[in-house]
Amino acid sequence: MSKIALGIMTVASLALVSCGEEGATEEPRDGTTAGVSAGSGDQTPAGEIEGPLHTGSGDITEIDGSRVTISHSPVETLDWPAMTMTFVTQSPAMIDEFSVGDPVNFEFGQSGETYVITGITRDAV
Repeated sequence: MSKIALGIMTVASLALVSCGEEGATEEPRDGTTAGVSAGSGDQTPAGEIEGPLHTGSGDITEIDGSRVTISHSPVETLDWPAMTMTFVTQSPAMIDEFSVGDPVNFEFGQSGETYVITGITRDAV
């Protein structure tokens, strides 16, 4: 077997092995999906909110463009426990006046597999 053919087979084998690594095909563990780009300055996912709106409350732990991470209390309408989760906002301007550590109340819905904040206010603790 030629060195070139052996090299091609080695590269192909390594590519196949890397595809099977744990987490290689998992969705992100936040409110966005792998196919939705929601980084700093990016657009929010296309499409309408599907189904009912839900409410939550918690503290902002990170802000990145149109994404906001919130450590929130349980969301009973979805049977979710308390957790820290990243949501996409309908626009980055929605969170311009917020900072990490702010307590908030928020309303959100689902667009595809993405959870999108439709309204957010500072909690008057």
